[in-house]
Amino acid sequence: MAEAYVIDGKPEGLQVSWFGNGLKSSEANFKDGRLEGLSAFWYESGRPKAELKYKDGQLDGPSTDWYGNGFKKE
Repeated sequence: MAEAYVIDGKPEGLQVSWFGNGLKSSEANFKDGRLEGLSAFWYESGRPKAELKYKDGQLDGPSTDWYGNGFKKE
């Protein structure tokens, strides 16, 4: 399941999706149809999977990945 906003055919604002178990699977912000700010992803267990920062649709700054057991990957 997902919640998304679209303006003039482009994603805009906060976009959220959930696993079938009700836990959040991803969260991303869009501005003018491009990724902007923090995007976060989770495993179905609820543990964090990744955090990435975007500016004008391009990766910007450090990103973090985790293994499914909760340990930081990189």
